[in-house]
Amino acid sequence: MIHKYLFKNSITFYLAVIIFCVSQFVFLQVNAALIVTPKNASEEKAMFFKAKPGEVISESFDVINTDVTTSNFALQINDISVTNEGTIALLQNTEKNKQLASWVEMLTGNIAVEPNGKINVPIKIIVPANVKNGEYGAGITLTIQSTDKTGASVKNTIRKGLKLYLLVQNEGLPILSSTVSNLNILNPSAPDKENLQKKLNFWDKNNIVFSFIAQDTGNIFSVIRGKYTIKYENSDEKTGEFTTNMVPNIGEKEYFISTNLPYKSSKTSIKLDYTVEALNNLEIGETINENVSGSLESYIDVNNKAVAQFRGIDKTQDPDYSESRKIKVAKNLIIILISIIGFFAVRKAIKNDNNSITKK
Repeated sequence: MIHKYLFKNSITFYLAVIIFCVSQFVFLQVNAALIVTPKNASEEKAMFFKAKPGEVISESFDVINTDVTTSNFALQINDISVTNEGTIALLQNTEKNKQLASWVEMLTGNIAVEPNGKINVPIKIIVPANVKNGEYGAGITLTIQSTDKTGASVKNTIRKGLKLYLLVQNEGLPILSSTVSNLNILNPSAPDKENLQKKLNFWDKNNIVFSFIAQDTGNIFSVIRGKYTIKYENSDEKTGEFTTNMVPNIGEKEYFISTNLPYKSSKTSIKLDYTVEALNNLEIGETINENVSGSLESYIDVNNKAVAQFRGIDKTQDPDYSESRKIKVAKNLIIILISIIGFFAVRKAIKNDNNSITKK
């Protein structure tokens, strides 16, 4: 799916709006001069804006209730973030909104829509005058309170919504830049594996999971498209692919990828080839930087604790590990030396006692 940012006369913006997450009874209809309909319902749906620092964007969408009973909704907006699995997500706490969500003025809270009725929800984006160039994201969530056949409310809720992407561009081009490093196969025998399993959810006891550190150092949303090759001790090779989203202005983040491949041998190596692309296709008259590509390699030997790696830390390079190992070796040598001295001292004492008895 191709999203485009275009100028309208050079001052206004082009808006591409797509309905996001249509439910059985409720959907969002955006009022805009241009509506781009997705080719299929599975494609991501979002609203796209382009503006300059200091501009104000006004838009609106309708919440339409096609049910025969009154439906209750709760609207909320949050900044976009990303999970450790590389999935675009929303911040849960509105107090943490520091970017696009904090620039949006809109109706929030609980809303009731009459049967077969609709309400119009205005959106106003006040772009700060001192904001830096770049792409910013937020998401509007529409929480629907479910009802049974009698119209009574039930506990389960359905969350729908739409994403907002704003490209702030005063002059120059958007920047696509990133770093990818610290590729590691996670050690299945690591002591804190259980805690990480709970955090990741998908980490099965027997499948290989690897991690890497990545950072979007540019100013637009980007995506890593990776291809990995797993090589076992018997030279058997398996390959797989993945995509991971990255968000600008959040610093380094550790990402975890599940391969669904088992640990067949103690020694396993991995090679990762990747390309970093813009998440949204930006077309503003000139081409942005070319995609970033790279390659990383790593290995693990789960039977050799001296080279076992976990979470980007090579234990053999850890000063505390090296120092503690030296201390243990020194202690063992001292114990052995004391034991030898003690053995000969006892032996000499016994010999002296025997000589004394013989003389008597």
